[in-house]
Amino acid sequence: MTGEQLVPRPTQAINPATGEVHALDAPSTELAESLNALKQWEAQARDFKRLVSRELHERMDRDASWTIHAPGIEVRGESPGRVEYDPELLPLALAELVEAGYISEDAAREACEQVTTYKPKVRGINQLRKLGGAVTERIDECATPVDPERRRITVKTREGA
Repeated sequence: MTGEQLVPRPTQAINPATGEVHALDAPSTELAESLNALKQWEAQARDFKRLVSRELHERMDRDASWTIHAPGIEVRGESPGRVEYDPELLPLALAELVEAGYISEDAAREACEQVTTYKPKVRGINQLRKLGGAVTERIDECATPVDPERRRITVKTREGA
């Protein structure tokens, strides 16, 4: 292996919800149960965060101050009245304002930018790769191996389990 260093695989992991140490060589069913319990804890943590955030925003709004300082931390909230702009309507409105001479094209560009993104669709790519030859070669030039650490596992809870 040139340029790569071997990193020893961990043998245990600490569950952040409980502080419990889990041996990673435990049976798969045990690891699956631990992962499911952690998933449930994450949902509870999200709910807690949502409720506490709502309470803090209400207090910040009452005080008309959207920053709280506590020892070692600073919490910032968004002031009320925040708006989002429709990304399809705004460019049309800006173009009308440019056309009417109210604003410059530079001002319109500063207010809204066009962003084009492409999302690869694996099913379609796999269909094209079946053509073989130059098609497969050219498509494969665009592929990058995914870091194995980024692979996901999905946990679903079954009723009655």
